[in-house]
Amino acid sequence: VLFRSGKLQVSATEENKVTLFVSRYGIKVMDVGGQEVLQRHPLHTIAQLIQYNDGFGHQNIAVKIGQVGKHVYQCFVFQCHSEDQAQAICNCVRRIFDVIAAKS
Repeated sequence: VLFRSGKLQVSATEENKVTLFVSRYGIKVMDVGGQEVLQRHPLHTIAQLIQYNDGFGHQNIAVKIGQVGKHVYQCFVFQCHSEDQAQAICNCVRRIFDVIAAKS
């Protein structure tokens, strides 16, 4: 997965490569070596997650992060290696939300 920040280029570079970890706690973004946590997005702050094709042949995931009652959100775009990878990430987050909702 490649992290996209600020002005979006058509293709991300190797230096922007990150690893996403999805768990019941949220999404953790780490450097590709797994040594540094770059971002943490707790599950309760994930307002929306979508997968889309950017028209240049790249499969992307956009994550909308925010708090209930706030009017400003952050958006993070991650370029995936394939459509299957993007779908797997979205499905994983969806399953976690489904399990938590079922326990409520």
